[in-house]
Amino acid sequence: MKVILKFDGTKIDCEKGSYGGEGTVTSGTEVKEGDGYYFKAKLPADKIVEDWYINGTNKYNTFPFLSYRVKKEDVDSSGIIEISYTAKTPAKALFIFDGTKIKCEKGYFGGEGAVTSGTKVKEGDRYCFKAILNAGESVKNWTINGTDKYATNTTYNYRVNKDDIDSDGKINVDFVKN
Repeated sequence: MKVILKFDGTKIDCEKGSYGGEGTVTSGTEVKEGDGYYFKAKLPADKIVEDWYINGTNKYNTFPFLSYRVKKEDVDSSGIIEISYTAKTPAKALFIFDGTKIKCEKGYFGGEGAVTSGTKVKEGDRYCFKAILNAGESVKNWTINGTDKYATNTTYNYRVNKDDIDSDGKINVDFVKN
């Protein structure tokens, strides 16, 4: 059976390869099982991906991209694999942390600018927290609003999650020393 990849090109960019980089793909392209594709949502600045869907089945992925490998169980009865997503307005919060104990930078590994306590952040954004420790000290665990995150490295990479926002609209970040 011929299998066709379908998506709305006004809302989604697609490249061949699980992480892209192997050429642009357009909706209506014939695909085969095992091929990898990288989809990127085209979103306005005030929206984020709520969920990605394959033929209407929720993939519970909220990232602005979807890495996908063609599987025969995803093909509908007419030979179509349709990729789509829903968008939403992200939740917003204030980061609260002790700047004498923690440094924070925007970006999963930092490098996109320093962030101070009280900074407004939005759901889905990524940040890198670094514990400021004296010689011989180490991190036992990082906490979000007092909840243990079981992260024990000196650096904590964090993606803003709406479920982490407390009733005051804040996300309190801290760590416990060993």
